[in-house]
Amino acid sequence: MKATSYYYRKYCPPNSLFTGNLTPYNKKALKPDYRELYVPAASQANILLLAPVIFGGAATFILGFVFFGRPLKAGYKKFITFMNILGLLVTFGSAIYVYQLFKAGDNNLKFNTVVWASAIIILFYGSTFNLIYSLYPHTFEGIIGKTPLTQFLSFLMLSIGSVSIGESFGVNVADTGVQVLAGIEALFNLYVLSLIVSLVV
Repeated sequence: MKATSYYYRKYCPPNSLFTGNLTPYNKKALKPDYRELYVPAASQANILLLAPVIFGGAATFILGFVFFGRPLKAGYKKFITFMNILGLLVTFGSAIYVYQLFKAGDNNLKFNTVVWASAIIILFYGSTFNLIYSLYPHTFEGIIGKTPLTQFLSFLMLSIGSVSIGESFGVNVADTGVQVLAGIEALFNLYVLSLIVSLVV
C-alpha cells in the first residue's frame, strides 16, 4: 500500500491536492527573454544593396584578365557610360548599406563596417580600371605593369591610393570618362572619412 501511494504521487499530474508535486514559484520564469528580442545589425540592412558591387566586381575582375592584350577600337563612349552608371550604383548602394549598419551597430561594428566596405570598393574600382585599360589602353598612362597580374596590381594600387591617401602611384588618368569614374570613387572616400570622423568625435 505504501509503494502504491508513492507511485501515484510521483506520476500523477501536479495539482493542489498533492502539495509534494507543486512546482515552486520562480520569479525568473516571469522575466522576458531579451535574447529573443535582439535583432542582429546585419539583418537591419538590405543585403541586395551589395548586389552591384559583388557581381560587378566579380565580372570586371574576370574580364580584366580575359581581355588582357585584346584592345578594342570602337564602342568606347557606350562602354564608359555604362561603367560610370555601374560605378554610381555600386558606390551609392554600398554607401547606403554601410549607413544602415553604421546606424544600428556599436562602435566596434561601425569601425569594422567602414574597413570592409572600403576594401570591397577598392577591389571593385581596381578591377574596373584594369578592365578599362585592357580594352582601351589610351585611357591611362604612366607606370603600368606589363603582365596580367602586374597590370592588375598597378590599378589596384591606384584604387587604394584614391581611397586612402589620394596617391596615384605613377598611374594617371588620361580620359575624361575615366575621370568621372575616379571622381565617383573619391565621393565614397569623402563619405568614409566623414564616418571615421563621427566615430572619433
